[in-house]
Amino acid sequence: MGPLAGLQTCLAAVLETDRSGQDVEELLPLLWEAGRINGTVGARIYRNNTKAVRIRALESTFPVCLAILGQDCFRALCRDYLDAFPSRHPDLNFYGGAFADSVAGFLAHHAGAAFTGFDYLPDLLRFEYLHHELHFAADDPPFDTNAFARLLRERADQTVLIPSAALRVFRSPWPVLGLWRAHKDGGSLPDTAGTEDRLVLWRSAHAISVERLSEDAFDLMKQLAEGVCLGDLCGHTAAWALQDFLRRGWISGCRLA
Repeated sequence: MGPLAGLQTCLAAVLETDRSGQDVEELLPLLWEAGRINGTVGARIYRNNTKAVRIRALESTFPVCLAILGQDCFRALCRDYLDAFPSRHPDLNFYGGAFADSVAGFLAHHAGAAFTGFDYLPDLLRFEYLHHELHFAADDPPFDTNAFARLLRERADQTVLIPSAALRVFRSPWPVLGLWRAHKDGGSLPDTAGTEDRLVLWRSAHAISVERLSEDAFDLMKQLAEGVCLGDLCGHTAAWALQDFLRRGWISGCRLA
């Protein structure tokens, strides 16, 4: 490891934890001018700043759950997450992918009156992260209708349809879409004991849309996402649903299995 890489690694360790050691003692004088605040105090300021930035990133990613829990409770969950999941991506827009699992673990170990009725929260967090993530998904290439027609003529059974890179499917036993819309746009809260949600989220013209799918259409989209070829798709609604998927831009291309 070169001098710069070593310095960066050590600095990251100082900012992530309140650790001490010879390498830290050697690093701190390089970061602050003589006569200013000492290295230990300076490290604490930097550490608190980096944590605050990541908490604000999580608040931006999960605004509905923030509104439901309130800032104090939400930030307490964030601090637990920061300790267990340091940032590994240079872009904080991608920080928070495991936040739902972290909160689920917290709820499992802190069951009690304070969190009664929040069983839906991890799934709502997963939904919010998918919604946020779609803003940064890759653009699809232009759909090659000639290639698609050729594969259908020659090897239809072995053709695989590729879902859009800016599309996600999500299933939950909780009415997460109703909860999300009620807190985001106002309106009545759904009964959390209601029917499950089978959802498709997609980006079109820089806007994110969400829609409920029938069970058949949801299962079909799941099969496409798993790379099932047309010859192995099942269900009497498959042909109609595929036409609808293509028309709505949910399919970005095709390939041979």
